[in-house]
Amino acid sequence: MMEEFEGCSLTILIFGVGYPKNCIKKCDDCENTNCKAKIRREISNKIEEQGHIVQFLEDFDLPVPAIDEKFFIKKREVDLVFILPESQGSQFEFSNFMEDSEIAPKLRIFVERKYHPLDSNIEDKSLLSNGYLVFLTQYGHVYSYNDTKELFRKVLVLCESFAHVKIYKNL
Repeated sequence: MMEEFEGCSLTILIFGVGYPKNCIKKCDDCENTNCKAKIRREISNKIEEQGHIVQFLEDFDLPVPAIDEKFFIKKREVDLVFILPESQGSQFEFSNFMEDSEIAPKLRIFVERKYHPLDSNIEDKSLLSNGYLVFLTQYGHVYSYNDTKELFRKVLVLCESFAHVKIYKNL
């Protein structure tokens, strides 16, 4: 039975803070451990170590990203879409994708614990917080984390679990 699990490769997109143009080539050597772009790259590296394919849509230079991203996700064999909504662009992508019935089930949203709708101030009425709560209610895939170690662990557990589910569905 374990042989079936070894061959399952997922295709995963990661949205989040983009790379500053002046350091995209130096990210691996960068000393800034709080750099959100570097954290995103480290997540990618850890997922790829599990044998999965990770892509960043900004690498594809899409002409009209707001439209083309949806088309890309729908037409390509994308298994999961991880969003770390820490920039205006990734927050827009979350709000753009959460209402799309073909894309929303693929989304996995990771937010710092202080912004998670079940862990933060219930009185927070921001549009983004309400979006997290609505998405959590509909799809259940809004995950909180305290630090990068916890974020990495949760991402890898979800990848492994999803790969197993994918195999079982294809048996």
